[in-house]
Amino acid sequence: MGDWNIQLKTTGLNSWIMEVEEKLTKVKDFLDVLEQEEQSLKKVFDSQARVTWEKVFQSHMDRLRGRAGEMERLTLMVEEAAWSLAELEKSMVAQAEEVR
Repeated sequence: MGDWNIQLKTTGLNSWIMEVEEKLTKVKDFLDVLEQEEQSLKKVFDSQARVTWEKVFQSHMDRLRGRAGEMERLTLMVEEAAWSLAELEKSMVAQAEEVR
């Protein structure tokens, strides 16, 4: 029989998932800062234009937070699939070693 060449890929996937989770945390932190700045703006900018701007701003913020939440849920699903793949890889390696 020929030589076995098994490449485990789930480690790279797990690293990518961790990077995505870190980026999502940074996005959520940035959105928090934006909302704090918007609160400060209310104190110095008082007009109908501010009220209109504030409604649009809040609409965008709600959408962004919703999208970030969706990304978190999707990342969790990918993470769960990666865990399953890692277990499958371990099983395949064990079976390959038995065949050797």
